[in-house]
Parts: sequence; C-alpha cells; structure tokens
Amino acid sequence: MKKARSLILFGVISLLCFSQIQAQIYLEAIGGIKKLNICTCEVTEIAPIGSAGIGASQNQNPVYLDGDQVFSYNIITGNSTLLGNVLGGYNNLVVAENGLIYFVGINAAGTGSFLGVFNPISGVFTNLGDLPTGLFPSGDLFFYNGLLYMLGGDNVVSGVFEIPIANPAASLLVFDNPTLGIGAASFYVGGIQKVFVSVNNGLTEDVFELDMTTGALTLVCPTIQSIFDMGAWSGLQFNACCANDAGHFQSLSLVQACADESITLNHLGDEVLNPGAALSFVLVTDSTATLPTGILQISSMPTFTFNASTMQVNTVYFVAAVAAPGPAGAPDWSSNCIDLSYFAKVKWNALPTFQVLSIPPAFCANGCAEVSLLFSGSFPINLSWSLDIGTENLTGVFSADTPNEVLSICPPPGQNFPTGSLNLQFLSISDGNCACP
Repeated sequence: MKKARSLILFGVISLLCFSQIQAQIYLEAIGGIKKLNICTCEVTEIAPIGSAGIGASQNQNPVYLDGDQVFSYNIITGNSTLLGNVLGGYNNLVVAENGLIYFVGINAAGTGSFLGVFNPISGVFTNLGDLPTGLFPSGDLFFYNGLLYMLGGDNVVSGVFEIPIANPAASLLVFDNPTLGIGAASFYVGGIQKVFVSVNNGLTEDVFELDMTTGALTLVCPTIQSIFDMGAWSGLQFNACCANDAGHFQSLSLVQACADESITLNHLGDEVLNPGAALSFVLVTDSTATLPTGILQISSMPTFTFNASTMQVNTVYFVAAVAAPGPAGAPDWSSNCIDLSYFAKVKWNALPTFQVLSIPPAFCANGCAEVSLLFSGSFPINLSWSLDIGTENLTGVFSADTPNEVLSICPPPGQNFPTGSLNLQFLSISDGNCACP
C-alpha cells in the first residue's frame, strides 16, 4: 500500500462493491428472502418466500429450507427448484465450499440435536450423528478455516460452538456470547475469510464481524430489519474495496510557526471518499500513535493552533488527513474503512520573552542608565526600546546573545538626562523565529 501507515481499527467493515451479486449476504427475514449489501448496508427484496433457513450455492443463488424440502431460487428467472428432501426438524443450513449442505436439527422428541448433510447433486441426505446432550441450535451455521460452527447453547452457556463433522458428539464451546442473534455467514474478503453474525438490538438487528481469534464483535451494518438466518456460500470471494483514500499534502516538510499563530497545511484535495465518508485532519504527538486515543486535535480543515495545556513549544508534531465514514471532523473510528495520508510535520516555536531584573534606583544626569534583563528564545534576540528625555525621544534596538544581558542607555553626546524619572518603553521583541509587538 502506498501509505506510510495504513490504519485498521476495531469497527465497521465498509466495502465498495465490485460485484453487486458477490458482495451480499442473503437474509431470511420478515417478508421473505432479502439480500444485504455489505458495501452500503442496503437491504433489497429478493422474493416473498418463507423459509426455515437460508444459504447460497456456488452460483450465488439462494438455497432455502421449506419444511422438509431444500430449494434453490434462481434470482434471474425467479423460479424455485426442488433439490431434495431432508429429515424434518431443521431451521438452519450452510453451504460448504464443496457444495454440500449442512443442517443441525432437533429430533422429534425434542430431547437433542443432530447434524445432517445433503448432497444436492446426488440428492442423498445423511444423518452424521448427535450433538452433545442438551446442546441445541439457537441460530445459524457457518464455516471458518474448514471447520463447522453453530450459534447455539445448552443449559449453561450460549454462543459459538464448533461441531466436528466426523464426530458431532465432540462439539465444544468456542466463544461464550449470549448477545448473538440468529444469523451467521462466512466468506472471503480480499482473500481473508470473514465471519458475520447478527446481534439483536430490540426491534432490529445489527450485523457484526466476529473475530474468530478473540471473539470480539465489530459493527458492520447497524439497524437492519429483523433477521432470522443469514446465508452466503462459504467459498464466496470478492475484493475488499474500501475506496476511502485520504489523499496527499503538497509537502511533508516541517512547517513552523510562532506559538501565537496557526499552521495551515496544503492538502491537494485528491482524496477519494466512499458515500457517507468525509475528510478530517488529526494532530498527534507521534506518527505511530494509536488512534483515536492519541489525537491531540481534530479538525475538518488542515489548520491547527498551539494549545499550551496539551502541547509544548519547540516540539515536532504530526498531522495526517483521515478519510473515514462520518462527518468531517468527526470520523467514525469504529469503522475499518479508514485511510490515513502520510504524516506532515509541524512545530510551534516559543515566543521570545524578556524580563526586567533590575533598574538603577538613581543615576547621574550625565551618566548611563543600566537595566538588567533576562531573555528567553532563539538567540540572538532583538529588543527595541524608546526613552523620552523631554527634548527628544531616544530609540534603539538591543541585541542579546545570552539570557542575561545589561541594556545600557546613555544620553546623547553633549546632553544630560533631565532630572526626575524617565519613561523607558520596550516596543517589540523578536528572534530568528518569532516577533512580538
């Protein structure tokens, strides 16, 4: 990838659909068979067909259960084809990469569950054996890394169980998660197998990606209508296609400003944004900072100011453009569809300062007045001053090369300072970086 650093966060997978047929999950939902476009989270009607479980075949047509029968629905012709009969008691199915269709059903007595497989080519159904006593399906089946999994539960826990196809009785709990809904599906995104599950959100369902290493859930599509089963062919592959691209700054070279000035970087405006995404800009202390926790400032524009409460002068900070779902200046950090530009460097220089340490309590009219000063900044520092002596106004610029200096002001040749107090004013101070009037 062309970026110096590509950000992937816990959060939503957002995909740009290269193929509308490929980038979809079939849903068993109220009103019939529907499809969920995981690029846009749009739900589309397919057919008003009731079913007890849904999947997808290798040709991307929905496969569904109706009673004891398995059908394939042709999304082009709108016709259903009977594939064969299976023993009753199923409410889920999944199509493996080799095309075999697996089910977990409940026996007629309701005392246990069993695993079955149907070969749509031969039309043969086989009972592969019972699951552990008391373990029942609460939702869908899916494959991951060649292994079969089920959303289910027993009298103790509920969550994700692995079902060994050769020995269903050895099924075991993988992730304890009672929040999981009914639907589950898996397929390949950019060559990486992903698992998607539904989570009940009151009257609606949210679709999440399930991390099969940690069990963590990452939101993909919020607030989808009620989902029963989800279906996709386990061997389905399509390219991950998050199109968000944060673009480039005109220059990544260090940009400096005084602490009382703002810094604006020149972004080329060459970003590419998915629908619903926007460009934001972040200021961080380190180009490897974790986002969003490491952000000092965020803005809809590439303009930042120095904040003395959170930042230090004479310190290099980093600015990146962020292309992400959400409004400009408020990206959705829960999304995986986030892209960062290269980091540009910025620095705010300290303003030069001076402090009067001492002034002479009295001096001779024909003598010089010496004022002790303490400077800070980038040396040499120039301090302009003005002294009103009545007959004229003396001005000058004092150049300090060290922090401690003595400003000596003498009367003009042939003149004396008037008696009484004198009005010495300091007009401005500047160093190699900044000037203060």
